[in-house]
Amino acid sequence: MADISQFIAKTTNQASQVGALVSSVGNLLGSKSTPEAKRADLNTFRSSFLSSGVLKNNRFFVEIPPPKMMYGKFNDAIKAVPFAAESTSLPGVMFATSEINRWGVGPIEKKPYRPIFVDLNISFISDGNGLIYDFFYNWMQGMIKSDVYHTNPNERTSSTGRLQTVNNSYQVEYKDQYRTDITIVTFNEKNNEIIRIKLFDAYPITIGDIPLSWSNTNDFVRIPVIFAYTNWTKEVVQITADKNGPLNIAGVLQQLQSFGAAVNVLSSIRRPRSIGDLAGVINNTNLALGGMTGLSRN
Repeated sequence: MADISQFIAKTTNQASQVGALVSSVGNLLGSKSTPEAKRADLNTFRSSFLSSGVLKNNRFFVEIPPPKMMYGKFNDAIKAVPFAAESTSLPGVMFATSEINRWGVGPIEKKPYRPIFVDLNISFISDGNGLIYDFFYNWMQGMIKSDVYHTNPNERTSSTGRLQTVNNSYQVEYKDQYRTDITIVTFNEKNNEIIRIKLFDAYPITIGDIPLSWSNTNDFVRIPVIFAYTNWTKEVVQITADKNGPLNIAGVLQQLQSFGAAVNVLSSIRRPRSIGDLAGVINNTNLALGGMTGLSRN
């Protein structure tokens, strides 16, 4: 609450300075301004922020239902994906434009002629069993069958003695089998949905490189995934006092916060130098794992 008050005070001061500047310019130009109207605008601004607060960027939820070809597979990974989504972004609004002369001659003017949908980046924290990585890897392998697999580990060619393999010839799956709709929801401090974005016909197009290093003993693996989609829309959200929506929002946010706290604890753990340090590491690890294993989808 103190941060919000400081933000409001700073912004109000800036608004007052801008208002004074506008008033001075208006007096020079001969226009009239009403001080009462300015004070009313500032009071409205102040009361608006005091009642609603500010929207924080760490209160979000990513829902990725499995595509048709993944039904019944990787169920544990699918349940963990929303909680493991560490960072993402709300899609921007962009238009492709062409330059024309405003009257056939004269100054150049930009005219929009089509929307542009920029790929979505989501970073996932990997679980210890690699299930989330396997989920996205198999999703992409199902889209274009590019893996080479062994037909029978016991059969070898007579000439080379190597295992017989079959190439899938890069067959492309039907889009209806690998597409899904991704939903990104942001929440305020009262656990009310504020912004709900749905991306249509989404599918992964890139699993980014994952750096590994013997020197990073206190870090964990992050899986960067880039999604393409055909369109997106901002859905209408009704802000109510009810905190328990269809996804049990209060419970989901509590679980997300528990997961984030657990990740912070694990990232802060260092190699013990004494028996006392070892006891502290064991205690912190148990707390972190307790926060992670408590995650479940209602």
